[in-house]
Amino acid sequence: MLHWQAHGLRYGITVAVRDDLDQGHDVLANLSRGVLTLAQARLERVVVLNLTARPDILVTRLGLRGREVGADLAERLARPAPVLPAGLRMISLADDGPLADTVTAAMAALYPGNS
Repeated sequence: MLHWQAHGLRYGITVAVRDDLDQGHDVLANLSRGVLTLAQARLERVVVLNLTARPDILVTRLGLRGREVGADLAERLARPAPVLPAGLRMISLADDGPLADTVTAAMAALYPGNS
């Protein structure tokens, strides 16, 4: 249903996701910014959960991930924040603390009134 390339790798989301949505299930997927508009066009209920983090947190997390090192890591951190496509239904959250706190905030934002 969706596919893209990034960081020398290929990624995709299968049509089974649409089947899950058609059955009333919610689905969480980590998508490339480049396919968000296409995802919204192909699926009715797309909500973008845009997580941001302070630069010092990004340095630590990217370093632990190990994909970029040295000059590549410095270049990655120097890039301006990406611009997301206009017209998306979006929730933005700071992801600067413990994972459990981010998950709690995301669930509250996605499912208001269910706490």
